[in-house]
Amino acid sequence: MLNYFLKINFLVLILTSITVNSLFANEKLRLIVFFSEECPISQYYTKELNSIAFDYNAYLNTIVYFPMLSSTQEKMKVFKESYKLNIPCRLDEKQSLAIKYNVTTTPEVILLIGDSILYQGRIDDAFLTVGSRRKVVKERNLREAIDSYKEKLPQKVKYVKPVGCLITFEPKEEKKDK
Repeated sequence: MLNYFLKINFLVLILTSITVNSLFANEKLRLIVFFSEECPISQYYTKELNSIAFDYNAYLNTIVYFPMLSSTQEKMKVFKESYKLNIPCRLDEKQSLAIKYNVTTTPEVILLIGDSILYQGRIDDAFLTVGSRRKVVKERNLREAIDSYKEKLPQKVKYVKPVGCLITFEPKEEKKDK
C-alpha cells in the first residue's frame, strides 16, 4: 500500500512539473519600457527598441509607458511619430507601474515572464553618463537577457542601473494632524 502511494505521488509530481514547464514554454516574454518624450536618451533608443521588438517578435510583447507628470496623449503621439516608434505606447498616468517596479529613470526596461522579472535596467551600455555616449556599444544587456531566455540559460545579470532622465513623481500627500 505504501509503495503504491509513493508511486502515485511521484507520478503526480512528474505531471505537475511537465504542466508547469509547458505553461512557460509557450508564454511570450513581456517587455515594459519607460520613456520620456523630453529625454534625449529615450529619443536615442527608439531605433534600437524598434529593432529589438522586430528581431524578437516571436518571443516578446513590447509596450512603452510614459510615466512623467508632464506627459500627455498628444506629446506621446508626437514622440511616436517623430521618432518612428512602431511599438504600442501608453501613459502611466498615475505612475502606478513606475512605482510598482521601482523605476526611477527613463529609459528603463523590465523583461518579464509571467509576473517574474528576468531583467531590469538599461538597454545597453551606449551611455556611460547623461551626455557621454560610447562610440561602440560593448554590452547589449536587454538582448543578452532575451537570448538567455530563448536558449534556456540562466540570466547572467538581473539588474543594471539605467542611465537617463530621472522621473519626477507626484508628491505624496502628508497626513495632517488634527
